Amino acid sequence: MTPTDELVSEHKVILRMFGALRKNIDYNKMPQVVEFFQVFADKCHHGKEEKLLFPKLKEVNLPRIVSLAVILDEHARGRDHVRKIKWEVENKNTEEMQKELGEYMNLLTFHIKKEDEIMFPIAAKQLPQKTQDELSKGFKKVEKEVIGKGKHKEFIDLIDSLQK
Repeated sequence: MTPTDELVSEHKVILRMFGALRKNIDYNKMPQVVEFFQVFADKCHHGKEEKLLFPKLKEVNLPRIVSLAVILDEHARGRDHVRKIKWEVENKNTEEMQKELGEYMNLLTFHIKKEDEIMFPIAAKQLPQKTQDELSKGFKKVEKEVIGKGKHKEFIDLIDSLQK
C-alpha cells in the first residue's frame, strides 16, 4: 500500500464516522467521537500529511492546482470546529453541537474529495519510490507513537456501534 493509498483508506474511516453520525447521534458517545476527531482524524491522519507528506510535496513542486496553503487552512478550520464541538458536548448544548458537527463534516467531506481526487493522485505520480518508502516508514512510526496499539480497533468499534 502506498502512502497516499493509506491516507485514502483513513479518509474512508472518517467518512464512515460521518455517515454513522448523519444517521444517528448518540450524545452519550460524543466524547468518544470527539476523541476520534482529535486523535484519528487530526493527530494521526493530518499529522502524517502535515509533518511527513506535505514537506515532501514541497520538494517536488506540486502543480498550482494543488494549494498546500488551502489544505492547511482547512485542517486549522477543522481543528476549530472540533474544539467547539468538544465545548458544546461538555456543556450539553446539543443544538450548537449539531450545528458545529454539521459544519465540520461538510468541511472535511469537501476537503477529503479534493485530496483523494486531485492531490493524492498527483503526489503518487510525482514522489519517487525512495520518498514513498520513507513516508511509509514515517507513517508506521506515527501509528505506533500517536495512535498506539489497539486504538484503531477501538475507533472502528465506536463507528460500528454508532451504525447500529
